[in-house]
Formats: sequence, structure tokens, C-alpha cells
Amino acid sequence: MPSFVTYHNFKLDFLGKDWKTSYIRFKGLTIGQIRGVTKSNLGKKSTDKIMDSSTKMMEDQFVEGCAYDSDTKEVIKLKKNQLNLLPSEVIEKALMFLVGDFNRPN
Repeated sequence: MPSFVTYHNFKLDFLGKDWKTSYIRFKGLTIGQIRGVTKSNLGKKSTDKIMDSSTKMMEDQFVEGCAYDSDTKEVIKLKKNQLNLLPSEVIEKALMFLVGDFNRPN
């Protein structure tokens, strides 16, 4: 079976000037993956379970990234197990980006 993989950079510069070079690179989702996410999140799940499954999906699609560390005042390499430490607006916007914000910059 063929594999059609795309990659997309999600820029984090909307968080302010310190974040201007920060980004997360994700593998694109297939239609089947998007259907699986929407079906699993439309049920009667708790908010915690929805957040857990959404974060897991983001971790599965994660390729690389970097983010501004407010403690060190430096942009550091981001690891997939750190995605849940990012500000909540990053998670919300990144999910929309992954499941179909077709106006995304390349």
C-alpha cells in the first residue's frame, strides 16, 4: 500500500516576539485519522479523556519543534512529551491546524 506523508510547520509566533522562531513540525493526518479523532471525541467522554486523546494524537504526529523557555529566556528544542506543557492556546490552535485549517502557511 502506498504511503502519502506530508509535513506542516505550525508557527508559534502568535504567542509574542519571544516566540517568533518557535514552531512545531507535524506529519499531516489522513482522512481516516481525522475521522477516528472526531468519532472518539464526539462520544460522552470527559474533558480529561478528550484532552488526553487529543494530546496523544499530537504526540503521534510530532516530528520536531522548538519553543521559548521563559525560565532560561532561550528557544529550546521541543520534545513530544513536552507538548502538554505548552500554553493551552497552543494545543487548541494546533489541533485545529492538524484536522483541517486549510489556510495554514507552509
